[in-house]
Amino acid sequence: MLISEDHHLTARLLVAGYKVAYVAEARVYHSHHYTLLDEFRRYFDHGAFLRTQAWMRDLAGEAEGEGLRLVREQAAYLRQVGQVHLIPYSLLAAAMKYAGYRVGYLEPHLPRALTRRLSRQPHFWRDLAHENPR
Repeated sequence: MLISEDHHLTARLLVAGYKVAYVAEARVYHSHHYTLLDEFRRYFDHGAFLRTQAWMRDLAGEAEGEGLRLVREQAAYLRQVGQVHLIPYSLLAAAMKYAGYRVGYLEPHLPRALTRRLSRQPHFWRDLAHENPR
C-alpha cells in the first residue's frame, strides 16, 4: 500500500461493523520534520492513494473541508500563543499539502518517471512499472 495503511484498516473495520474509539487521555508522541517539498510529496502520495479508494471517500467525505478548518485553527492557535510570525509558513505548508494532494489525484495522467519524482515512495511506483508501464 502506498500510504495511509492505518486509515485504510480503520475504514475497513468501520465498514465491517467495528467501532473506533477516540481516547483524549491517551498520549502519543508522533512527529515529522518535513520540508515544504516533503509536504508536497507526502500529500501527492495521499491524493494518489485516495483517488483509488472511492469507498473511503464515500465513508469519510472529501478532505478539502477538513484541511481548511485545520488551517484556520492553526492560525488561531499561533495567534493565541504569540507566534504570529509562523503563520505565513503555516499557510505555505498548507498550500504545498493541498497542491500535492490535487496533483496526486492526477497521477494516472502523469508519466511514471514524473510520478516517481513527485512521490515520497518512488520505489512503490518503480515496483508497479512492470504491471502498468507508462
